[in-house]
Amino acid sequence: VFGPAQTREAVDHRGEFKLSSLGSNSTYILEAGAPEHWGTRVITESRRRERVPLFSNKMIQSLFDLMGEPNNFDNAIVWGEIKRGGKSVAGAEAALPGTTAIGPIYFNDFRIPDKTLKKTSPNGLFAFVKVAPGLHIVMSQLQGRELPSVVVSSSAGLVSYAEINMKSLTITGKVFDPIFKQKVKANISAVGTSQNIQTNASGNFQMKIPSTDAVLFIDAQAGKDYFVTREAVPRSHSKKVNLLAIRRDWLSQEMIEAKVRQQESLGMMLGYVEGSAFHVALDGEVVSDQNIFYFNEKGKIEPGRIDSIEGGGSFLMTNLKPGLHTLLITSADGQVTNSRIIVTEAGVLNTVTGELNP
Repeated sequence: VFGPAQTREAVDHRGEFKLSSLGSNSTYILEAGAPEHWGTRVITESRRRERVPLFSNKMIQSLFDLMGEPNNFDNAIVWGEIKRGGKSVAGAEAALPGTTAIGPIYFNDFRIPDKTLKKTSPNGLFAFVKVAPGLHIVMSQLQGRELPSVVVSSSAGLVSYAEINMKSLTITGKVFDPIFKQKVKANISAVGTSQNIQTNASGNFQMKIPSTDAVLFIDAQAGKDYFVTREAVPRSHSKKVNLLAIRRDWLSQEMIEAKVRQQESLGMMLGYVEGSAFHVALDGEVVSDQNIFYFNEKGKIEPGRIDSIEGGGSFLMTNLKPGLHTLLITSADGQVTNSRIIVTEAGVLNTVTGELNP
């Protein structure tokens, strides 16, 4: 699923499927559905073998009935499970900060929702109902210890599934200024966790965080002269994370010269993609030429240009509504498409880097 669905695959008799239209470096929003079931949505990556649970209408109706809440499709549900070593964990607590959702709801040994429970039972299950559509972070803890957080995208009438596995991940990488060709010292943080570290003087870092199995969103703050930048990092790429440091004065000057306007309340994205000439779309739709700009061979924004230079290049996307989006990067010949999840907000410059691979 890329915003509005652009590809559909039927499962085989074993319930298995393959999204053959996406490149190997893709991150994306996946939805699964079947008759007499609520649809399920997860955020995942191409290199992950994803298990997507489906929840029958009867199961969802029972959940609402037992909670004494009316069932409707105007809001979403977040349904999750906390595991350690593949086994469910009892005694954990889940939270969905900044929402008016009802929950957490925990399930007893018979997998029946129980209002009296304050923590997970041995099945590790939890749920939130009447979740407003949008982007949320599911957080959890066990005996005061912070567990991995999961970013979910909720939509009316869908279940957003959040599997939390109790394990840590060591992220290794560097912060680099691609314009002035130098490594940069910066503060690094992972969205949804309390951890943050400082790189060394050479811009290198190693960071251990509670790990999700899905996509990580890593921020770099290199000081007042630089934008706060954010990169979506697939878990499979965590051993070699390249974060960009972009100077405010450089990008501002480029935008002034090209007469590019940016609203302060909206987000921006800067991309560096190698491999072949390409063009981009957002949430399955062509981006207005007033908000997408490609750089030419001289490294300057070229208004009116409709795709990148040969061999790959750079682009700037402006005035992005805050929230979760799906970026589609398609080769000029239409043979390869990579999908990238981004989370935009005012004051943050999203960056997209990598190669356009089949």
